[in-house]
Amino acid sequence: MVFRTRVKPSLQAVWLVLGVGLIGLAAGGLGGYLGYSVAVIGKSPLTNLKRSSHESPFEETYRGMARLGWLEVSARRCDGTLIPAGTIESEKQVIDQIEASSKRVNLDPALNVARAITAYRAATMASMHSDEQASGYALHQETAFLQASGWKDTSSDHFASIVRSLDNCQPQRVIPKEKE
Repeated sequence: MVFRTRVKPSLQAVWLVLGVGLIGLAAGGLGGYLGYSVAVIGKSPLTNLKRSSHESPFEETYRGMARLGWLEVSARRCDGTLIPAGTIESEKQVIDQIEASSKRVNLDPALNVARAITAYRAATMASMHSDEQASGYALHQETAFLQASGWKDTSSDHFASIVRSLDNCQPQRVIPKEKE
């Protein structure tokens, strides 16, 4: 008669198997999370700039508005630093795309105000580069866009304070003449 002896696993072997199992579980969970996140981020209107072929004009408009909002966030500058290169041109292109897609579904977003904000930012950048001609042209555009949208007070100072407020900037302090 043959007797089988039962071998009892050592404590180290048990811990090794448990450790490998936990590492595998964590790696699988992380891989699943990353895979799902990449799919969600890939469909986001902020990261996926190209429209799909089955997207409705309303979805195009929504995607454009989300992209414009993202560009506006990147253009906010309270500290007087330069706006990233190409941001103002990208905003102008996105506004044109929004206008085209919104017309097909009879939407009327306030695009003249968005254009005025873009013109304000262009005037600010031109002033920082000492380009008075470009700054003057951008300020003229800003006023024209505000008038087209029906604003009563289209002064550059008034609109600058509104944009600075939208950008969450602190109000600019006015130094009294006697302290200058």
